[in-house]
Amino acid sequence: MPNTTTSASEESRPRGSGRASYAGALLAVLLALILILFWLLPKDPLVRARLDAWLHAPPASRPAPDWASMRRSDPPAGFEMPNHGVGAAVRAAAGPLRVGCLVVSVGDCASCLSADVEGWERSARRRGLTTVFLTTGKPAAARQFRERFRVAAPFVVDPGGSLSTALNAAWNGRPYLFSRNWRLVWSEPDAAGQRDPFRDPAFQRAVERGADQ
Repeated sequence: MPNTTTSASEESRPRGSGRASYAGALLAVLLALILILFWLLPKDPLVRARLDAWLHAPPASRPAPDWASMRRSDPPAGFEMPNHGVGAAVRAAAGPLRVGCLVVSVGDCASCLSADVEGWERSARRRGLTTVFLTTGKPAAARQFRERFRVAAPFVVDPGGSLSTALNAAWNGRPYLFSRNWRLVWSEPDAAGQRDPFRDPAFQRAVERGADQ
């Protein structure tokens, strides 16, 4: 008769343990091969050159804005602040002008604005200019701007964006200088670095001429 007895060690061995051991050995071999490849590949000059190019590639840069194209819709010099609608509200908020008015279009996002509007307001006050901020946001957005930038100048809400469109407020924080007769005498040419308009010679000349226009 065939011997049908099995040893205790054979009975206690878990089924499938042989397959698990085999899979573990294959995984160990695969990991060893990967490590060898990572060690050998950089020694190849071509591979090393490509790896270096990939690791030290400069970050993708965004194209510079085309300021000239953005200015094509600018109002002409001498554009008169409208005497109706939002324009009339700007005039009323500014009151009688002694030298001129700095109108700053701030859009509807306080956290998106990087311009030093608080400093601009102080500089305008020293030169006898009145400052008015124009926002396309809701009145709550105007309060957020005031709290964030600690400015005292009035805010005028342009809910439909009609005046912002007429002024071509192509970027947030774009300043415009109006003479005391509410004629446009200067507008920021670009937003590169949101520079201080009071350092712009063209702006300074416009301020000097503003009271006469």
